[in-house]
Amino acid sequence: MMGGMEIALKSLRLLGFRAMTAASIIAITVLTARWLGPEGRGIFVLVLLYSTVGVMFLGGMGSALAYQISNLRRDPHAVVANALTLALGIGLVAAVVTLAVYWALGGSTWWLVIVALAQPALLCGLVLTWAFLGADDQPNYNRAIIAPSVLTLLFLLLLLGPARLAGAGGSTTQLALLAWLLGQIATVGWLLWLGRRRWLPFARHAVTPAGMGGLLHFGVQSGLADLVSFLNYKVDWFVLTLLRGTEEVGIYSVAVQLAEGLWFISSAVGVVIYARIGAMPRAQAAALAARSMRHAVGVIAVIGVGMGLVAGVLIPLAFGARYDAAVTAFRLLLPGIVIFGLGRIFSTYFTNALGRPRVPLLIATTSLVISVPLCFFLIPRYGMNGAAIATTVSYSAAMVLAIVIFARETGTPPRDLILLTRDDMRAGLDLARRMRAMRGAGHGPHAPVAGGEPPRGGS
Repeated sequence: MMGGMEIALKSLRLLGFRAMTAASIIAITVLTARWLGPEGRGIFVLVLLYSTVGVMFLGGMGSALAYQISNLRRDPHAVVANALTLALGIGLVAAVVTLAVYWALGGSTWWLVIVALAQPALLCGLVLTWAFLGADDQPNYNRAIIAPSVLTLLFLLLLLGPARLAGAGGSTTQLALLAWLLGQIATVGWLLWLGRRRWLPFARHAVTPAGMGGLLHFGVQSGLADLVSFLNYKVDWFVLTLLRGTEEVGIYSVAVQLAEGLWFISSAVGVVIYARIGAMPRAQAAALAARSMRHAVGVIAVIGVGMGLVAGVLIPLAFGARYDAAVTAFRLLLPGIVIFGLGRIFSTYFTNALGRPRVPLLIATTSLVISVPLCFFLIPRYGMNGAAIATTVSYSAAMVLAIVIFARETGTPPRDLILLTRDDMRAGLDLARRMRAMRGAGHGPHAPVAGGEPPRGGS
């Protein structure tokens, strides 16, 4: 069983990679906000949104793959071969359908071509990322998570940077979207290389209708939950686009991405416990999930309060005066973002420990049902601030329901999911002492030289 200290140390290592991922996403947000302007930024984020809709539903096989590897102990080589075959086939179908929609609608929706071309790469990248997670290969999972944003940032700088430094004008939205597309394609190549010893050469003999059918059966449930969750996260963007236009979406997207960046904390904890929680007895898995939830929410709350205090200076400084309106929206989003930090770990418990993805689906559906009417009521009156209020209310209501379900299922008191205990405080102090001791040992005469041991935690 993974102890609390081991989880904390692994989470800290993973947080380093999550922090780098968040930093690269923020860099992309800053560059696209300044280089494209609110209107171009709005188009950029809408392409990412529409590209992800299909991936969320059709990519449910990713969690099915991880479940088969970590919980059912099936051969990773065969599972990955079946999942990649499905991903490529579904991705190509999605691309053809999207291109047909583009031809039907006409040239004003040129950005749908980018959406279409991205589908196979996005689905294959998702499968390979989940394969690392299911195998509890956290170093490579860390590298898989950081790759799309880092590679997108690299292509963004290569394609747009020289022209911007030279003072060239004109629209750069197409180039920015091309940079994003190249980043997704390069990610698949990178992941195949990282996992070459695990699943290459491709196990064609293992690809069977039964193997793909098992992935689809579980994956459709999980994919539906993922799709509803995605719509829950982004319905405010869609309604805001419909009612207020892409320019306001471009400004609002800055507030959302900064706020949702706080979830890298709960996501890191969820990744660390994902494979282990699927292999534990139910009672131990519930205790681990409860402890992880309250730790994640505590850290998110502290950081969120600090960011809320400096947002009035930070956002205009980083993104420019055209994005001043994002400050209020960001602050209104924070309470919902903090409490929804429970969501990733809650989903991990019910999906991978109990094999019941319908429970996270219920939570996401509840939030979505609350959010949609609130968005249509508040956005016409308050614009992006109305979208932020609707999001916070829906997130909070959904997490109240999640806490009730988890408490009834496991017998865990609700306070144990959100309030740190004295044991947690003592463990935190012990962890700080251990980190100081490790740092001190790193400066001692017997510290390992660079390259003297294999990398851990993806570092």
